[in-house]
Amino acid sequence: MFANLVQWTAAESLWQGQSLVLDPHHLAQWLAGIGIRVPMGFGVSLMPMRSPYQAAFEARSVALATGHSVVAGFGPGPVSFQSALLGRPYARPLQASREYATIVRALVSGEDAMVEGKYFSVAARLLQRPAPQVEVGLGVLRPKMAALAGEVADRAMKTTRDWSHVCDTFHGPGWVAVGDSAAFIDPLFSSGVWLGTSAAWLAARAIGAALEDAEQEQLALERFDTLYRQMFKDILAYVPFFMDPTRLREEYEERALQIQKMVTQNSRVGFISMISGVSAIADVVDFDPMNVGTSRTSCRTGTSRRPPRAARPETDTAEDSARGVCWNA
Repeated sequence: MFANLVQWTAAESLWQGQSLVLDPHHLAQWLAGIGIRVPMGFGVSLMPMRSPYQAAFEARSVALATGHSVVAGFGPGPVSFQSALLGRPYARPLQASREYATIVRALVSGEDAMVEGKYFSVAARLLQRPAPQVEVGLGVLRPKMAALAGEVADRAMKTTRDWSHVCDTFHGPGWVAVGDSAAFIDPLFSSGVWLGTSAAWLAARAIGAALEDAEQEQLALERFDTLYRQMFKDILAYVPFFMDPTRLREEYEERALQIQKMVTQNSRVGFISMISGVSAIADVVDFDPMNVGTSRTSCRTGTSRRPPRAARPETDTAEDSARGVCWNA
């Protein structure tokens, strides 16, 4: 669909990121094979996945197949990813990026690539074929990489590993922030919907309590802030872990249990409970902005509710564990 939009509209090119399932270069050539030929951009491809010669060959192949220009962006990727594929990470990522981009840029320009480096050494050239322009970019996170891109690449491609952000406070005189205006998590799990609706519920309870007793306004809003912030942090703590492609599925599920401090025979339950927001429902429903109510201290089972975070027991009883799902403080 997006490729057709590039064909039908004034869009400049179709961009694809690195995929660990379907290689974007192969997809670009498949699109060309069915008649959808548009300018392509790749940003950023991870250097450990291919040699610089292979990277240059793939980028020029896409240009030849589509008949359009290509922008090929590269970056070293996370340290954990480097270690998983190479055995150890680049000790000097800037040097590795310099060598990589220099080789690729020379090859796609039709020149001899004569580089003997610490990480990459090449003495070769691509077979000469008339092809549309291929530009080389470097993914930029920090100033030194930006300076390097200006030196050895055609483009500096600003990247980010995580779009998440959180405000210092969720309330002030005459206002309360909920949803993305208060805190935003990289939309990996589409968690913004339940976080936003939960925040609206919590804020409404706090505002209602403040209207009933103006002297307790600050207390009510601080309790809203504390609970909503903890709900946000639970998911935020999980996103970087889940984004690590070197982890196994079982590790993702076990990490979810650790974050939620949940005891269950099925680790998948903890994972689903966290990303769906089910694990926070009792906290939201039981929210007492004035802290005047009483809460149950037993584990959640059936229609009963788990206790607020501060009231959860340090350990679960054998009876609680037998019920299937219990919570620790």
